[in-house]
Amino acid sequence: MRRPALLLAAALLAPACKREAPPPPPAPAAAPAGPRAFTARDLAAATALDAHLAALTLASSRYLDRLTREGPAAARELTPAVEAALVASAAAAADVVHPADRPAAAAAVEAGSKLARTLAAFGATVATDPRASPAALLTARDELGRAVNAYRQLRSTWRMEEPLEVGAAQDFAAAKAEMEKAEMGALQVVAVAPRDEGHKMEYTSVRLTTQAAAGRARDAAARLDPALREAAARWVNAQERSVQALVDLSSASAAEQPRASLAYQAARAEALAALAAYAKQKADLPAK
Repeated sequence: MRRPALLLAAALLAPACKREAPPPPPAPAAAPAGPRAFTARDLAAATALDAHLAALTLASSRYLDRLTREGPAAARELTPAVEAALVASAAAAADVVHPADRPAAAAAVEAGSKLARTLAAFGATVATDPRASPAALLTARDELGRAVNAYRQLRSTWRMEEPLEVGAAQDFAAAKAEMEKAEMGALQVVAVAPRDEGHKMEYTSVRLTTQAAAGRARDAAARLDPALREAAARWVNAQERSVQALVDLSSASAAEQPRASLAYQAARAEALAALAAYAKQKADLPAK
């Protein structure tokens, strides 16, 4: 930048030369600030929304199962549960305040709303036309699944602002990650594998890995801050049931698969609810 004395000299010489001095160059624009780091409270809000979306998915699956097995009238009895889960999801999304997280949160809730509307419309249609195609319903369900997965995957890119975990918290986080990895491995086998002896061995390995990790997680949970212990223990129990439900689903007959799938979704929703409580209590702890 020019010094003030030079700028003044140029102004004084301008009338004699009958030329205007060129204006000083504009100051460089400030670089746009990047999004702020995510905090423990942001994580708690996102985890709570994830839990409510899982509850919505479960309520929708129960509605569809009842519709298939017992008919439209019986399914309509579950409409209040679907609507309540949707309202709770929308309320949880309103608590998501980080600007980088809000679009995906809103997209997931909108996908849930679309599924709820499609369920109600299909239930009304099939009451008069039992042969009505469920194509729109299946599409809406898949869209919700993709939106929820996208919302979960977004968190893997977050830049978190939190102290490094040590001691029991570090031990719990490590065991938790191992149990979640076991669940993902079991899900992949359920999705693509035939039920042969080789895959039974894979599930035996998953079960043993989960049991060992659950033991470490329970030990670590018992050593956490007292405010965190109950939610952490609830999560371990529900997560262990989630993996066991996947193992059961892998060997279920075609007739048993819908019920086994619901059992997995219920355990998954319970695990996420416990994790949401854990995240909130952790965010509420006074800084040390």
